[in-house]
Amino acid sequence: MGLLPLGESLGSNSESVVLVVVFGFFMGYLATLAEPTLATMAQEVDVLTQGALSSRILTHVVALGVALGVAGGLVKIILKIPNTYLLVPIYLVIIILTWLTPEISTGIAFDSAGVTTGPVTVPLNLALAVGLSTVLGGRDPLVDAFGIIALASAGPIITVQLAGLIFRF
Repeated sequence: MGLLPLGESLGSNSESVVLVVVFGFFMGYLATLAEPTLATMAQEVDVLTQGALSSRILTHVVALGVALGVAGGLVKIILKIPNTYLLVPIYLVIIILTWLTPEISTGIAFDSAGVTTGPVTVPLNLALAVGLSTVLGGRDPLVDAFGIIALASAGPIITVQLAGLIFRF
């Protein structure tokens, strides 16, 4: 409840769509960096890949994915884009990348999505989505909140799989 005013404040400034999206991007990025389970997983991956994917790089790759997902979720809310219009193509991309990337990269990617649903990232993202959709009116905050969490979880899958293609880990 303490975070909802943040989302409402952001929504009340929605005439500047770019500002709202940029704020959401940086908030998603920074919240992910503060996620304790991500730090633990990144250290394990560093050991598993024998340094081919350092914990620092993985942490920032995952944070980038979450940030892109949050920014996309805010655009979805502002423009009233249905969840299926974004989620279906994104998950098709994930399926295609799953076939293309090394197996270990895919496992790390899906684990990365799991650690982004922790005690720091989810409450902030939910507050943004619910507050923004409430202020804008004519939207269902529950649907919008689901969409932003789904996008914030899909983002790291894609960014980690792309990193797997680039770094071949």
